Amino acid sequence: MAGAAVASASHRLKERRLYLVLVGLALIIFIGLRKEVGADWWNYLSIYKVISHGSLGHALKSIEPSYGLINWFAAQQGWGIWFPNLVCATLFTIGLVALCRQQPNTWLALAVSSYIIVLVAMGYTRQSAALGMGMLAMAQYSRGATLRVAISIAIAVSFHTSAIIFAPIFALASARRGVGTMLMISLLGAVLLYELYGSVTFLIERYTQQTFTATGAVPRLILNLIPSVLFLAFRRRFAKNEAELRFWTLVSLIACLSVLLLLFFNSSLIADRLGLYLSPIQIFVLSRVPTAFSTNKQVSLVPVGALLAYSLVIEVFWLSFATWAPYWLPYGNYLIHSDEHRVPPRWFRYVR
Repeated sequence: MAGAAVASASHRLKERRLYLVLVGLALIIFIGLRKEVGADWWNYLSIYKVISHGSLGHALKSIEPSYGLINWFAAQQGWGIWFPNLVCATLFTIGLVALCRQQPNTWLALAVSSYIIVLVAMGYTRQSAALGMGMLAMAQYSRGATLRVAISIAIAVSFHTSAIIFAPIFALASARRGVGTMLMISLLGAVLLYELYGSVTFLIERYTQQTFTATGAVPRLILNLIPSVLFLAFRRRFAKNEAELRFWTLVSLIACLSVLLLLFFNSSLIADRLGLYLSPIQIFVLSRVPTAFSTNKQVSLVPVGALLAYSLVIEVFWLSFATWAPYWLPYGNYLIHSDEHRVPPRWFRYVR
């Protein structure tokens, strides 16, 4: 009987992994092979065209090295912008699935991440790859894989310099785990900062000294604020161990502080971009609500249904009323719309 139970559990685990792989592949195709979707689509297309006419050295210097490399490689092969998009979608999906797998209800975690998938993964291409590697680092942190955390952070920064914010977050969260862990991540952050000093200072100046208004920054930050306040109020219900407690407490506090940044900077862009990297707090907290407040081993379907409805309402509301939402609709994919072209927005002719 015991052997049959073990065999049955092993079979269910394999089935679950297979389903996750299939969902992951579907997400990669849905995100990576999108065509003319997202407000920044034409900007990224312009970057691709510029890189395609230059050398590899120019590609590595003109933008973050990993993103420059995959664009240059795609141009040499004559493939087009879909290849960099597919690579970034793959990195995002790997991180997303890794983080969702660690939650008590993996499928609920994937469901509540739908807004992040549509807005970030299908809009901010470079940041989506960086966020994916950040989520992978979060999953690896929970397992104590310090070296893998460091490597994931390095890859994230190689796609978007702003992802360097992950280094101090992980370093502070690791302070009690051991001096070696904290020093490794701190050293990585210092090396990356040294190598990318020019890019980092440019971003800081751009985000703080100039007036950039990120449309929708306030509601996006509030989406992080809600689970952050909930976690801080009931930390012991959500965190399984001290490592999770330290890390997500830190993330929650920063998410709360990011709202205050809107009061101190002319630009809302810095708070909005910081909030982008803190958005996994939504996945971690919301997916754990049913188990965190369950009085027995049986999870009620009521909170699950409420969370699904909450995610659906946010998605529908954003697609219906957000300023830039029209650039996500109608959805196009290279597999089904290879010959059709949408007209670029009017503003593109002035910035290309």
